[in-house]
Amino acid sequence: MSDLKQIDQILNDALATLDQPVRDSNAAEPKARMFANIQKRMNVPAPEGTYTVGPQDVPWEPFDTGIERQLLVTDQGDGTETAIYRLEPGAKFTEHEHTHQETCWVVQGEVLVGDHLLQPGEMHVADVGHRHPEIVARTEALLLIRSQAYVGPLTR
Repeated sequence: MSDLKQIDQILNDALATLDQPVRDSNAAEPKARMFANIQKRMNVPAPEGTYTVGPQDVPWEPFDTGIERQLLVTDQGDGTETAIYRLEPGAKFTEHEHTHQETCWVVQGEVLVGDHLLQPGEMHVADVGHRHPEIVARTEALLLIRSQAYVGPLTR
C-alpha cells in the first residue's frame, strides 16, 4: 500500500470515529483540510540557518576493515566532523591521539576502549592531547562520533 493510500485510510478511519455523523457534503472538507495539513508539514523546510541531514542523504562509505561510516557534517571552521560509524564484531579503531575533543555516543552494540566497556546510551569523551587505546567492537555496533576531521585514506 502506498503512503498516500495509507494516509487516506487513516483519515477515513479517523473521520469514521467522530461522535457526530458527518454529512456527505461536508465529509470531503475536513478530510481535505487534514490531508493538506499533513502535506504541508511534510514539505516544511528547515528553519533559517539550519539544515537536516537524513540517512538517505549520505551514502555509507568504507572506512577501515569491518568499519563503514556516514559522514554527516564537516565543520571547516573548527576542523571537526560528525559521522555515524557501523562496526562489525571485532572491528578496530587503532590507538590514536586527539587534536580536538572527541565525543563518541554508542547508539547500538558494545565496544571496548582498552578494557573499558561502552554500552548503548553511553558517551565516551577523549580530551585534546590525550591518546586512548584501541577501540574494539565486541558486537555489531553503531557509534555517533564528533571528532577532528579525518584526512587519511578511507580504507587501510
